[in-house]
Amino acid sequence: MKKYLIGFIALGFLAALACTKNDGQLYFKLDTPFALGHLEQAVLESNPEVKIQFNRVLEDSRCPIDAICIWAGRVEFEITFTESGTSETAILLLGDPTGSDYSDSAVFGDYTVKALLVKPAAKSNVVIPQSAYRVELEVKKTQ
Repeated sequence: MKKYLIGFIALGFLAALACTKNDGQLYFKLDTPFALGHLEQAVLESNPEVKIQFNRVLEDSRCPIDAICIWAGRVEFEITFTESGTSETAILLLGDPTGSDYSDSAVFGDYTVKALLVKPAAKSNVVIPQSAYRVELEVKKTQ
C-alpha cells in the first residue's frame, strides 16, 4: 500500500513539473488537460502569444458532496483568453445549463477552451473562498 501511495505522489509531482518550466510560468499543451488556480495564467507551450487566465467563480450552486439533492446545480466561472495581445473574456459553465446562456466551452479564434472540472467539491455549510478554486481546462485547435 505504501508503494502505491509513494507512486501516486511521485506521479502527481511529475505532472506538476510538466506544466511549468524553470521560469516559474505555467504552460499548457493542446489536447492535454491542465489546471489553473484563482488568477493563475498559463501559456501555450508551442505559442507563447496564447494565454489563458482563470479569473473567478461567478456562481457555485453545485450539490454538496455531503447532501442529497434533487438538482445537481452548476458552477459558472470566468476565464480570459489572450492571443497576440488581444484579450477576450468568457464565462464557462459546468452542471445544469437550464436557464443559462453559457456552456462548458468557448471558441476564441482558432481555439476551443473546454471546462472539465472545478475543485474543490461543494460541502454543506462551507463557503469556498475564490482563492481555493481550481479549474481544469482543455484547449483544442479548431482548424
